[in-house]
Amino acid sequence: MKRQRLIFFLFLLVGMGFLNYPFVSQWVNQRNQSKVIYEYEKKAEKLSDTGKQKLLGEARNYNSKLRAGRVLPGDSFGGGAEETSAYREYQKLLDVSGDGILCYLEIPSIEVFLPVFHGTSEHVLEQGAGHLFGSSLPVGGAGTHAVIAAHTGIATRMFFTDLDQMKTGDLFFLNVLGEKLAYLVDQIVTVTPDRTDLLRIEEGKDQVTLVTCTPYGINSHRLLVRGKRIPYREAQKRAEQAKESGFLIWRKRVFVLSILFLGAAGFWLLKPSKRKEEKG
Repeated sequence: MKRQRLIFFLFLLVGMGFLNYPFVSQWVNQRNQSKVIYEYEKKAEKLSDTGKQKLLGEARNYNSKLRAGRVLPGDSFGGGAEETSAYREYQKLLDVSGDGILCYLEIPSIEVFLPVFHGTSEHVLEQGAGHLFGSSLPVGGAGTHAVIAAHTGIATRMFFTDLDQMKTGDLFFLNVLGEKLAYLVDQIVTVTPDRTDLLRIEEGKDQVTLVTCTPYGINSHRLLVRGKRIPYREAQKRAEQAKESGFLIWRKRVFVLSILFLGAAGFWLLKPSKRKEEKG
């Protein structure tokens, strides 16, 4: 009887592990990303105001040239630009930490907290989110459109796996050298990779688009979640009023119930059988 209980418990443990893997994986990954972001913040804090304004000024100048050139960025996951001199110059911009981090991204509704690196090479996208070369640098301002991409469905990292759970009206935030920029989601579309026209700069608008491959496991299309800039204080008020997404609530409840259920099953496994009690 004891052996049967043990086998049942092991099967239960494996099943609960599969069920809760996304939640645990996200938690572990967020801890690792938080360390990277903490180091970035420490280096940004050490910058003098003059040094910070110099870096931001260079980024804004870069954006002005992009705006004047009217060139569309390529596919976020296409690659191929890393060997050009223009790309090497781009990598020097906003690189306060020396490890290629431009800023970090926070999406409260799906609990995403990621560093954003220069470019969208495979090496970059294994570490976090990447800024699409050819799009505006994420420093805000009228006539800018930054594009940030990350993978979906990586075995040990969630990254943008839950991006399809976002809704219009959700918020996301960028922190660039200590400056906080807030964006309100105003458009969500699924398109083929060649629809880069949706990433163009629009005159007078301050936009950021989040991109990932879809559908899961096939990756034939791109999910584009676009946000428009809103005042940070307004975003704070909205964030206070916003409720946690039903998807995340469901996942957390499943996790808590799983722990309780495993605890009860463990107690049942260790509890002496009636036959043993009678012998005692």
